[in-house]
Amino acid sequence: MPKRLSPFISALLIYCLAQQILPLAPAQLYNPISANYRFCRRSLKAGLAKADYLCIGDSMVKYGISSSAIRTLTGKTTFNLAGPGACAVVNYYILSEALSDTPHAKAIIIDFEPLITKNNPWETLNASSEILTCGEWLDLCRNTKNFDGCSSLFLQIAFPLYRFHREICLNLFDKPETRRKELEMVQMFEKSWYENSGQTCAEPKPEPAYPWLEIVKERVPWTCHPLNEKYIERIFKLAKSKGVEVFWLLPPLHPLAQAEVTRLGLDQSYVAFARQLQSRFDNVTILDGRFLHYDASSFIGGTHLNSNGAKALSCCIGKYFSLCDSAKSSGVKSKWVILKATDRSGAKLF
Repeated sequence: MPKRLSPFISALLIYCLAQQILPLAPAQLYNPISANYRFCRRSLKAGLAKADYLCIGDSMVKYGISSSAIRTLTGKTTFNLAGPGACAVVNYYILSEALSDTPHAKAIIIDFEPLITKNNPWETLNASSEILTCGEWLDLCRNTKNFDGCSSLFLQIAFPLYRFHREICLNLFDKPETRRKELEMVQMFEKSWYENSGQTCAEPKPEPAYPWLEIVKERVPWTCHPLNEKYIERIFKLAKSKGVEVFWLLPPLHPLAQAEVTRLGLDQSYVAFARQLQSRFDNVTILDGRFLHYDASSFIGGTHLNSNGAKALSCCIGKYFSLCDSAKSSGVKSKWVILKATDRSGAKLF
C-alpha cells in the first residue's frame, strides 16, 4: 500500500502543474509595467532595438521621446526601451543587453527621475523580473548583497505563478472589473509601442485640474539613493567602454510645477548631483529641457508629455543631434545644453 503524499509534497506538485499550465494564456496575466518589460525583452531578442539612438529611463522618456520626430530631423533610427518606474538598476541591465551585440547604438538618451532615484530601488525591482536573466540576477546579488530582496526577486524570475499572484487574485477572487481595465490599458500601450518604436504615445485631451504641488513636494529634500547612484555610474562606465555617447535628459515639467520648483530652488541638489557625476565622465552630456516652457496642453496627467509635447521636445533634441557633427569637427561641444524652443518646431536651441 503506497504511503500518502505529505501535504507539502502535494502542494508542490500542484504548484508545478500550474506552472506548466500558466504559459498557455500569459497575456491575461500582464499589467502595464510587466507588459512593458515583456515588450523590451522581445524587442531585444528580435533585434528591433538595434537603432542609432536608444532611449532608456522611466516614463518621462517613455512618453516624451518621439522616435519618428528624431528620425525625420537626423535621418537616424531611434528605439525606446524606457519603462514606467524603471530605476537605474533595471536600466543598467537593459542597456547591458542592448549593447551586447554589434552593431549597437551610437548614443543613448536617458533620464533619472528625481523621485525614483531618491527612493530605494528594491521597492520597484520585483517588477523587473520579466526582463532580468539569471546571470543578471547573480550580478545584482553580488553588487547589492541584499538577501531578502534577491530571494524575492529570484522567486519572481523562477516562478511565474508567484510573479503574477496579484493578477491571478484580481481575476479569480477580488476585482475582475479592475483587471479588465488593466488588460485594456495593456492592449492600448502595446499597440502604441509597436507602432511608435517603443514610445507610449498619449493623444492630447482635456485634463482635469492636476495637483501639481505634489510634484513639488516630491523634490524636498532630495538625495540620490546609494544603490541608484552606484548603478548610474555603472551605466556611464558601460557606455564609455562601448564608445557610446550618453545624453542625460532633464525633461520639462508642468509649467506651474516647474515655476514653483525654480522659485524655491528645489532642483539645486539634483543639478549639483548631475554636475558632479558628469564631471567624471567625458561621454556624458546634459540636455536640460526644464526651461522649454511648454504650456499645460502639452502634458497629460500633469507630468508626462502628450504626443504634441513629445514631438516638440524630440524636435529640439533632434536639431541638437543634427548640429553635433559640425560641433565635433570644430572641436567645440557644450557639456550642458539648455534646450530652448520658440515654437513647436524647436527652431531655437541655445
